[in-house]
Amino acid sequence: MNSSDHPSAYGYQPPPSPVHYPPPNAFGQPRLPEVLLKEMFVQVERKLFVLELKQNEMGRFLRFTQEANDRRTYIAIPSTGLEEIYQVLGEMIAANASLPPPPAP
Repeated sequence: MNSSDHPSAYGYQPPPSPVHYPPPNAFGQPRLPEVLLKEMFVQVERKLFVLELKQNEMGRFLRFTQEANDRRTYIAIPSTGLEEIYQVLGEMIAANASLPPPPAP
C-alpha cells in the first residue's frame, strides 16, 4: 500500500464509473442508477443546455437540463416520446422562421 491508496486531506475522489447514482428525489425516495449513453452541450446566450441520453431499469430517456444563473432545471422525456418531440420542434422552428423578426430593444 502506498500513499496514493489513502484519502488525502482534500478528500479522495475515486475514478468515475459509467453508472451514476443520482441523489434522492424531492420525496426522499432513492432514484434508480442511471447509465449515461450520450451527452451534448449547447450554449445559447448566458444559458447552458445539457442533453443526456440515459438508461435505467425503467428504460431510456432524454434528460434536458438548463443551467442559468447558478440554477438548474431539467425535464426527462421517455425515449418513446422522442420522435413526437422531434416533430413538434420542427413545427416550432418552421413557425419561428415564418414570423417577422422581433422588434429591436
